[in-house]
Amino acid sequence: MATQTERSVLSEIGEIPWGELLDWLSIAILGTTAVVSTTEGTCTLNDVESNPESLPLIPSLIYPARVSSKGRASNINSIDQLVRHGLLVKTQARTTGGLEKEIFVFLGGFSPTWTYNVNKVNVSQYGASFTFNSDSNLLGRLLSGSYGVTAIPVRPRNGVFFTEFVPPVSPCTSGVVQDITEFGAFFDVGAIPSFVPRVYAYIGGTSRGREGLFFNKEVLSGTISNQINAASDGTPTWLPALSATENPLSFLGIPGYVSYPNALASLRVPGLDSSLFTYIRKVFGLGVGEYPMIQGAPFFANLPCTGQCQQLGLAGFVGESGVIPDLEESYQGSTFVLKSSYLVPPPRSYSFDHIVEFANSRGVGQAFIQAVDLLVDAVRLEEALVREGWSEEIASYAVDQLEWTASLFERGIENLARQISGELRAPDHPETQHVDPVEQQIHRAYMCVRFGVCA
Repeated sequence: MATQTERSVLSEIGEIPWGELLDWLSIAILGTTAVVSTTEGTCTLNDVESNPESLPLIPSLIYPARVSSKGRASNINSIDQLVRHGLLVKTQARTTGGLEKEIFVFLGGFSPTWTYNVNKVNVSQYGASFTFNSDSNLLGRLLSGSYGVTAIPVRPRNGVFFTEFVPPVSPCTSGVVQDITEFGAFFDVGAIPSFVPRVYAYIGGTSRGREGLFFNKEVLSGTISNQINAASDGTPTWLPALSATENPLSFLGIPGYVSYPNALASLRVPGLDSSLFTYIRKVFGLGVGEYPMIQGAPFFANLPCTGQCQQLGLAGFVGESGVIPDLEESYQGSTFVLKSSYLVPPPRSYSFDHIVEFANSRGVGQAFIQAVDLLVDAVRLEEALVREGWSEEIASYAVDQLEWTASLFERGIENLARQISGELRAPDHPETQHVDPVEQQIHRAYMCVRFGVCA
């Protein structure tokens, strides 16, 4: 439970210059400020302050949209178990059959409470929603990435398509080393964008959110889903951070560490004042910006990426808690926790081959390739439904209700499209009319399109 002094830092920290915060971070971790480059810190600060809402720096949010059975919903009963951070990227995918399709991929965190319990995840970016559906076995394998970070292919859901997708900034590739200390480590200064305050504010503002009643049977409440979408459409809170990498071979997937204060950074969230954060601490007993909801968030740095004060680059993702213990530190009369997490290296680029390489480094490569095949089949099925005369929106809703599995698509894309079309046009009838598991899924599409009862 947060102390009163921890709560007070939420308002105080907003007035502290970043240069002082970065110096304090290095002292807290290493006992010296020698590793912190003033120029480097200024570069990062200037980039963030000039445009804290810059679309290439905005993280995405991932959350479970459906569990495999009603009883499993009780495993996800707090906001900290409900949401994680990451980045959404676009790439030209290639299936095992050689078919090429442009797809979106989520790179970022997950909660272990989702593993083998969830059969559908949604990703929110700029208020828009993306999804991946399958059985809980395949998603369980995807939600098992090493150090708490994974890669999941997703598609826009319910007819929502970006007319112009703004990709995130590129991963660091130059490997410029700023400082080598007596500890034999490489140190970088950067910043972490966090939607933690907004998630608490939006979900905590609902009775379901305060009580932890997130699901209606197996399906996430539409109210909660809408609030997460809304939380993703705004300005993140920026946390100053210091990373340490034990060796320069991060492209091999070997993680370093990233440390950050579990309080607000110096850049405030417009429209949110300190009284809201005091309320959040009182109701939920957790710090704004603190682990674990921030897991998967991107860590952006400047000079380590380019060697010049030009633009920020993606230096990694905040992973699960490492072996470095939390440190209780005092700063300007306030006490709060300094958190250290694994820093998972990013892919070398957002090309499909490099994303597959990244998935392999996280131990989810085979599951990722299988998921890409299924996602592309889902997109092809949606296109086939449009050819059957349905609008893109209705086709998207219908496909969104299915569990994308090999047993579903082995029936053939065109045959499935005709079967779904027949069901959507059928007279009113109960689910009990269907015995076959695939037909029961198709009936779910019928219930969604005809009556708005969507899973």
